[in-house]
Amino acid sequence: MNTSLPTHFAPAGRLPSECLAGLPERLAQLERLQWLERLPVMVFLANSCRQIVYCNPVFAGALAPELREHFVGLRPGEALGCVYARKMEAGCGCSEYCRHCGAAQAILKSLQGEEDCRECHILASNGRGVYALDLQIISRPFENDGEAMSLNIALDVSHERRLFGLKRTFLHSMINAAGGLDTMFALLDADQGEELLQHVPLLRKSTLSMLQELLYQYDVMAAEAGRLSVQMASYDLTALIVGAVRHISGLSVAQGRDIRTCGPVCGVRTDSRLLRHALGNLVVNALEACPAGERVCILWKREDEGVRIDVENPGTVPEEVAAQFFKRYVSTKGEDRGLGLHTAKVFVENHLGGRLTYAPRPGLTRFSVFLPEPGGAKR
Repeated sequence: MNTSLPTHFAPAGRLPSECLAGLPERLAQLERLQWLERLPVMVFLANSCRQIVYCNPVFAGALAPELREHFVGLRPGEALGCVYARKMEAGCGCSEYCRHCGAAQAILKSLQGEEDCRECHILASNGRGVYALDLQIISRPFENDGEAMSLNIALDVSHERRLFGLKRTFLHSMINAAGGLDTMFALLDADQGEELLQHVPLLRKSTLSMLQELLYQYDVMAAEAGRLSVQMASYDLTALIVGAVRHISGLSVAQGRDIRTCGPVCGVRTDSRLLRHALGNLVVNALEACPAGERVCILWKREDEGVRIDVENPGTVPEEVAAQFFKRYVSTKGEDRGLGLHTAKVFVENHLGGRLTYAPRPGLTRFSVFLPEPGGAKR
């Protein structure tokens, strides 16, 4: 067992594959495990090194095709494609991000002889893009030939969480937009004559805000369902950003806060609607993190193979919070929040061919969007 690799959380050591040869077949013969074969949920058994030594057909079916016959010896994050499982040479459970992983915590607890149940939000990649897995992990101690193991049932709660979160976010946004319209119509009912003309721009602005929110929610649901239509074309990046800022500046979250833009005139090939969605999420998050009187900056510049757009706000993010960035439903702002960063990453990386990263500077929180030139490489 190699225990010399560095780790920031769980023990790094694991058994070599030759030590696990034949173990899944022997475990499958155990009467107490055979009933798990027929369960319609994902089940896997991990040894004391957190390596998978048995799984039922449902769990195997959730793996990439090339891993379905070669999962033995992998840890759960490695088998499921978690992007953080590759952060450390020691693998799944060993990076600073893994401290916050519900699956890693539950498995370690069960290996200590205690039952545990936690939610696990995995940001995964399958080579075609990033996607989310929202699981509830039920871990129980299990013993085989004197070795402590962890028996785990993984319930996919993605659909339930996504549907509830989308409904709540949608209703919250529509209530705000409808409130603005109601105020304008109340003024119309006051029979103020020609003075009403001054309110027409505000009425149109409220209506446009509602329409944009509806389009955003439509695109989010289409992306989640894998049916998002992308229309790539050439645009003036400066005009796109200025237009997005104009809309965001009218939101309540921008009151008392300044948005500064700075960058050269340059073109970009993108889907303007999806880029506005992504930048809008980043800027709104930055505004929410800013005290009144502070400034959010949107900076862009051309690089060798494309364009980089930075969204910055003053202040730093605690390490335990930053480690959770881009996971779905993980937020410090309250229940059912945490869709904005994840959705922005999906739009940028899966549909615009770019990359969204957290790139802090001293005293600043910064997110960077890189959009490659046609034929260029992602960074």
